[in-house]
Amino acid sequence: MWQCLRHFLRPRTPLLLTPGPLSTSPYVRAKMRVDYPSRDATFSALTTRIITDVRALVNGNDKTVVALLPGSGTYAIEAMLRSSVATNDHVLIIDNGAYGARIADIAAQAQLAHTRQKHDPYVSLDLSAIEEALKSNKAITHIAMTYCETSSGMLNPYESVLQLGCRYGKTLLVDAMSAFGALPLSLPRGTHAGRLVIAASANKCLEGAPGLAFVIANPQALQATSTSLSLDVQAQYAFMQKTQQFRFTPPVQVVAACAEALRRHKAEGGVDARHKRYQKNAHILIDGMQNLGFATVLQDKDLSPIIVSFHRPPALDFQAFYHALWKRGFAIYPGKLLDIDSFRVGCIGHVFPRDMHRFLRAVKASRKALAKKP
Repeated sequence: MWQCLRHFLRPRTPLLLTPGPLSTSPYVRAKMRVDYPSRDATFSALTTRIITDVRALVNGNDKTVVALLPGSGTYAIEAMLRSSVATNDHVLIIDNGAYGARIADIAAQAQLAHTRQKHDPYVSLDLSAIEEALKSNKAITHIAMTYCETSSGMLNPYESVLQLGCRYGKTLLVDAMSAFGALPLSLPRGTHAGRLVIAASANKCLEGAPGLAFVIANPQALQATSTSLSLDVQAQYAFMQKTQQFRFTPPVQVVAACAEALRRHKAEGGVDARHKRYQKNAHILIDGMQNLGFATVLQDKDLSPIIVSFHRPPALDFQAFYHALWKRGFAIYPGKLLDIDSFRVGCIGHVFPRDMHRFLRAVKASRKALAKKP
C-alpha cells in the first residue's frame, strides 16, 4: 500500500528551479486529491484558518482585511490597485523590471491616474528619485512597487520605500508575490496603519499551489467601492466574513493545499526559517555557479534569496542547456531581461541545499555533454 502511495505522490517532472510555479511537497499535493463542496462547513473552516494564518504572517489583528481571490498573483495585484486607488488618486509606479511594468499596464487598463518612474533594472533603486517625485508631484497619493523583481532577481528596498511613503503621507501598494512567507512584511500600526496594502499568493514562498491569491490591508487603506466586480477586495472580504464563503466558485483543491502549506510553513519555523533555507540555497547556487564560470547579472548586494539571474556564456545554447538539465531532473527559466542574454535559477519552493548541490552537478555534466556534441 505504502509503495503504491509513494509512487502516486512522487513528482513526475523535474525539480522546478523557477520563480513559479514551484515544486511542492507531497503532503501539499496530496491535499489536492480531495473534492470539497465549497458551501460545506469543512471547507469554510479551511478558508477561516487560511485567513487567520495569513494575518499572523503580517502581524495583523482581527480587523485586518485578508481577501482570498481565485486566480494567479496578477489577479491580486489588479484587485489591490482597483480596490485601493480612487478616481481622484494618483499612483507613482516604480518600474525596474517586467513586474513593475505589469503594474503600470494594469493601472493604464484600469484608467487610474499614475506616473511610471523607470529605474535601472541592474542596480539598486534610486530612493532619492522616488523622494523627489513625492516632493514635486503633490497629486501622488500612492506608491506601487515589487518587493522582489523576479525578472532579474533584484531585491528591492521595500522597507525604505514604505518609510518614505509614511513620511510623506502616501500609501504603499506592494507586489509581494515572491516575498510573502520568506521576507519580512508587517502592517504598520498607529497613525500609519493604512499606509500599506499587500498582494500575495499561495504559490511561491508559501509553497502552495498556483490559483489562490490574497490582498491584505488594514481597512482604512481600501476605498469603499472598487472598479471591478470580481476583483473587489472589500466585497469579497465582507461576503466571506458574513458567510465564510467565496462570492464566486473557488479553486477548492488549491485552497486545501494552501491550508496545508501554511501549516507546514509554521511547522518549519515561519518566515525566518524559510528565509534561512532559501538563503542557504542561494549561497550554494551562486558560489557553485561562479566556480563553474557563470557570472551573476546583479551585484552581490542586490541579489535576493528568491531567484538569481546569470549571464549566458556566448558559446552556450540555452535551449540545448535547458533540455540537458531537464533530462537530469531540473527545470530553469530563460532570462526575462530583453537587453542581455541571461537565464534564471530559482531557490524557492520545496527545495533544499542538497538539491542545489545536485543541480550544480547537473550543470557541470550538462556542459560537458554539450561540449562533446559536434
